Amino acid sequence: MVVYFCRINLSIAIVKMAGKNENNSTANQSDICAVTGNSTDNGGNDEEFEPDYDWSQAARGDLLGSYYYGYVCTQIVGAWLSSKFGFKILLFTTTLVASVLTIVTPFLADAGYNWMFATRIVIGLFHGVTFPLLQGCWSVWGPPLERSNLIAIYVAGNSVGTCLIFPIGGIIAGSSLGWRAIFYFTGGSGIIWCIFWLFLVYDSPAKHPRISKEEKKYIEDSICELQNTTVLPTNTPWKGMLTSKVVWSVALAHLASNWGVYQMNTLLPTYLNDVLHFDIESNGLISAAPFICQSLLTFFGGWYTDYIRSKGWLRTITMRKLNNIIGLLGPAVTVVLAGYAGCSAEWAIILFSASVGLSAFTVPGAKSSMMEFAPVHAGLVFAISNTVSNLSGFLAPITTGRLISGENTGSGWQLAFWISAIINVPGLIAFQIFGTDEIQSWAQ
Repeated sequence: MVVYFCRINLSIAIVKMAGKNENNSTANQSDICAVTGNSTDNGGNDEEFEPDYDWSQAARGDLLGSYYYGYVCTQIVGAWLSSKFGFKILLFTTTLVASVLTIVTPFLADAGYNWMFATRIVIGLFHGVTFPLLQGCWSVWGPPLERSNLIAIYVAGNSVGTCLIFPIGGIIAGSSLGWRAIFYFTGGSGIIWCIFWLFLVYDSPAKHPRISKEEKKYIEDSICELQNTTVLPTNTPWKGMLTSKVVWSVALAHLASNWGVYQMNTLLPTYLNDVLHFDIESNGLISAAPFICQSLLTFFGGWYTDYIRSKGWLRTITMRKLNNIIGLLGPAVTVVLAGYAGCSAEWAIILFSASVGLSAFTVPGAKSSMMEFAPVHAGLVFAISNTVSNLSGFLAPITTGRLISGENTGSGWQLAFWISAIINVPGLIAFQIFGTDEIQSWAQ
């Protein structure tokens, strides 16, 4: 959750930092919604709103995506370091450094755009290890028939963090504290989290001083060959992983899912500000709605997947593929429809919420499948998949920023949503063909 606090904070803060698109004039708004008495034309309640920085729409898109330049570089490195040093101290260190950098971000923004850009890259570098570490830790802590639910719980922290920071950030930005306090709040939250993590978390059940004997025995017995170890085999099958059709089918599905979600969590506040003209407080609250849906459906998806598996009603891979269809086809259809909702804010919000919410089913779908076909190497496989998928973290905002730069029109946004939908197609098809729950020869 705190990782997403520090990742998404800029999405809401930038509305006040840079204001509206400089080209968003009456002359070129023929298909943009008119400003009504219930909204403001400046992204906030201020009668005289002057943004602190004169950044173009394209520059804002680049800045929103800059975090992911660093983020994609440390996925595999993080999983490898975890195998050597354990996930506890590594995640503590990286989160602490990223939180401190978040706190000083406003001062670096004042120093110049390039300083801000570089800082976001470095924060992404330190955060890049997070999810491969957490995915790999369930190979040690997660009983096989509970893994979908356990993964869903920690992944739900992504959407919980997003749906909290949007309204909190909107309230902070619209108050006398201003947008700078968003970074102080999110960075401070990260530091507090680090303190709890240091004293509550351990690398394996065997190292935990307070775990009951019954729970320890249950976990270790159910994991069988993985009990009481966090160390990967000495010879990592890089060639097998990197040439595996199964791995790449997961990566494509992961990329497709992340593109739509990242497009929303980086640019939805901008859409609500520039197109639907919501003030900053309302913007933050409404931007949270899709991620509230995602949080709820992530929990539900993990629970119902493990329930059906435990009953033996459907094979594991059948559940994974069914979830993947729901998690990629549903968002593709609803995000396109949202672009054609026009000035009907209610329908736009409902459809955006459905799009982001349904994407949660990819978590107990393709995103969890490496726990079956490569259990010993689950962290590394997830790291490869997450590296590929997070290319969308900078490609989605950069692409959308270019499409709406100059004339910030509804047609530009519609094209951006069509691109998001089309990208889901290869991810959907690839996993349906190559996805499996059988342990691969290179993973044995």
